[in-house]
Amino acid sequence: MEFGSRESVIYAIKSYTISRGVDYTVYEFEPQTFYAKCKGYGAGCDWLIRASLIRKKACWEIRRYNGKHTCTMGTISQDHTKLDSDTIADDIRPLVEADPSIKVKSVIAEVQGRFNYTVTYRKAWLAKQKAVTKVFGDWKVSYQTLPVWLKAMTMKMPRSCVQIKTLPVYRESEEVQGVRVLHHRYVVTIDGVGIISDRHTSIEAAIARSNGAWSPPRA
Repeated sequence: MEFGSRESVIYAIKSYTISRGVDYTVYEFEPQTFYAKCKGYGAGCDWLIRASLIRKKACWEIRRYNGKHTCTMGTISQDHTKLDSDTIADDIRPLVEADPSIKVKSVIAEVQGRFNYTVTYRKAWLAKQKAVTKVFGDWKVSYQTLPVWLKAMTMKMPRSCVQIKTLPVYRESEEVQGVRVLHHRYVVTIDGVGIISDRHTSIEAAIARSNGAWSPPRA
């Protein structure tokens, strides 16, 4: 069996493991080799697999495989250790391409329907962010690059008008996890010293009690 990349062969192994409700331990994880054994290897299950890069064919091949697992997971769980956010991101990529605003609860439902496991909200959220990055690129880089493109456009077309609209990070109707915008910290600048504090009320009170004897310099 041939695969186009190491990522694709690992994804296939993970998907098989998750669907069977078993697990494995990685013994070799190199740029040209992936070697794993069942967690119960030597104790009732002899499953193992080795995949290697074949340079002449420019592809990955399963070089060693000794059959199906003969074991099952010792405990029943709603989640699986190999069902990580990267695996989920690869699985939901087509959904994100069709609808970048897909809800996290829809991601959880998709995973449950495909793998029969219920992942946590945080894992589903992380998977969605990774899928968005793979499809559309990193949002931080895109956000930082946007002013450069807008400036170039206005220089090319001096009469053009650029209108920028923004949306709040937090909406009361939606749950937001992983992005914590708790508060802005107030900064008081003194020559050579930068003080960052969330106790701005106390600082303002101290300045007020000085009767104008001291105030922070203006930048």
